[in-house]
Amino acid sequence: MPAIRRAIVAGNWKMNLDCDQAESLARSVAERLAEAGTAEIVLCPPAVY
Repeated sequence: MPAIRRAIVAGNWKMNLDCDQAESLARSVAERLAEAGTAEIVLCPPAVY
Protein backbone atom coordinates (compact mmCIF):
# COMPACT_ATOMS: atom_id res chain seq x y z
CA MET A 1 0.00 0.00 0.00
CA PRO A 2 1.49 3.41 -0.94
CA ALA A 3 2.40 5.89 1.77
CA ILE A 4 -0.14 8.62 2.46
CA ARG A 5 1.16 11.98 1.29
CA ARG A 6 0.82 14.89 3.66
CA ALA A 7 0.51 18.49 2.49
CA ILE A 8 3.21 20.91 3.63
CA VAL A 9 2.49 24.63 3.79
CA ALA A 10 5.62 26.76 4.30
CA GLY A 11 6.09 30.49 4.51
CA ASN A 12 8.67 33.06 5.43
CA TRP A 13 8.51 36.71 6.25
CA LYS A 14 10.67 39.67 5.31
CA MET A 15 9.74 42.10 8.07
CA ASN A 16 11.89 44.19 10.31
CA LEU A 17 10.75 42.90 13.68
CA ASP A 18 12.63 42.70 16.92
CA CYS A 19 12.88 39.31 18.62
CA ASP A 20 9.82 39.84 20.85
CA GLN A 21 7.67 40.94 17.91
CA ALA A 22 8.83 37.98 15.82
CA GLU A 23 7.98 35.60 18.67
CA SER A 24 4.54 37.17 19.04
CA LEU A 25 3.92 36.84 15.30
CA ALA A 26 4.96 33.17 15.33
CA ARG A 27 2.61 32.45 18.26
CA SER A 28 -0.26 34.23 16.54
CA VAL A 29 0.27 32.32 13.30
CA ALA A 30 0.51 29.02 15.19
CA GLU A 31 -2.74 29.70 17.04
CA ARG A 32 -4.61 30.57 13.85
CA LEU A 33 -3.26 27.57 11.99
CA ALA A 34 -4.06 25.09 14.76
CA GLU A 35 -6.99 23.97 12.66
CA ALA A 36 -4.85 23.20 9.60
CA GLY A 37 -6.05 19.63 9.56
CA THR A 38 -3.51 17.19 8.21
CA ALA A 39 -1.24 19.80 6.62
CA GLU A 40 2.19 20.31 8.16
CA ILE A 41 2.89 24.00 8.76
CA VAL A 42 6.46 25.34 8.46
CA LEU A 43 7.24 28.92 9.51
CA CYS A 44 10.62 30.33 8.40
CA PRO A 45 11.72 33.45 10.30
CA PRO A 46 14.80 35.44 9.23
CA ALA A 47 18.12 33.86 10.20
CA VAL A 48 18.85 36.47 12.89
CA TYR A 49 16.26 34.81 15.15
